[in-house]
Amino acid sequence: STESSLHITLTVPTSDYCWGVQMVKQLNSDLRSGLLTPDLQSLCQASLAESLAGDAPKDELDGKFQEMLSRFLSNLSAEAVVKGFESRMAKTNLGQDQQFSQLSEGSGNVLITRNRRVRLMYGVTCFCEEGSREAIFGRADGRCMRMEITPSSSKLIRSLTDTPQWVRDLPCSDSFERLCILHILLDAGVIQVFLRGPEESLEMPQR
Repeated sequence: STESSLHITLTVPTSDYCWGVQMVKQLNSDLRSGLLTPDLQSLCQASLAESLAGDAPKDELDGKFQEMLSRFLSNLSAEAVVKGFESRMAKTNLGQDQQFSQLSEGSGNVLITRNRRVRLMYGVTCFCEEGSREAIFGRADGRCMRMEITPSSSKLIRSLTDTPQWVRDLPCSDSFERLCILHILLDAGVIQVFLRGPEESLEMPQR
């Protein structure tokens, strides 16, 4: 959207910021960074049921657990935990800055494809009857915009909600028309385009 908006986030410290949780996150990071030997890494990925039902003596498993713990503790320090936390926060902040830059540049630089998700912009509602030649977009403050549309586009427009949907799943008989309609709605500032998939995470393994 080309319309400016202000969002205020109030952050209340929770258990996620305690030392215990951060040490668990640090352990997870260490496990993905090559701290363990190949056989210990294999044990971490092994099925618990198979390990308990196997022929390996329990004392052998206990020894491997102790070795893993020893390696983790040798790499554990308050400084390492804090640095890991700061690194994760930096990635989160970077992602937020990138999203802000993309929105600040305007919708002209956003390309909608079938593999992206869209939804109605926050606070926007839509009224459109199937087969209609008009769609009405409204905001909570009472403002509304009437848009002339083609009857073939009404089914797509009325399917838009505040829940992200894949572009490829939106109802439209012509895939090119679907993209054209969405770009028009994006330029009008009534839909939001998600540049990341729901499975993508800003947190990346540390090297």
